[in-house]
Amino acid sequence: MKIHRLSVHLAASMIGYTDQRAFKHWCENYGVRIFQDLGSRARYVFTKEFEDAANYEIKKYTQKKYGNSPEEITSTLKLMSEVLIAQKEPREKYNRNKYSPTSKHEKIFMSRLTNVLNKNNNKR
Repeated sequence: MKIHRLSVHLAASMIGYTDQRAFKHWCENYGVRIFQDLGSRARYVFTKEFEDAANYEIKKYTQKKYGNSPEEITSTLKLMSEVLIAQKEPREKYNRNKYSPTSKHEKIFMSRLTNVLNKNNNKR
């Protein structure tokens, strides 16, 4: 039996976390153990355990709303598969170029905001 591993960085990005400390707290709250091999700094979680924890709220919601009859379970599974597919699809980044300020004050504000954002991005 092969146990599938999922790196901590990949698992965190799958649920929308970029901060590793926040992901560690998420794992503690949902009972997902983070493992590390001897002599290695790479950390990982078990794929099945992580997926069960990530879908816990969805399962709890669907069981509360739909119950446990066979028809309800199939509708629940269909809903969960749609949610999983939506989670795995890459999200579109906000395109700043689509918005154009119209008034004088908006233009001044947008130029100041752009300057501040550019300074912060250059510091990283």
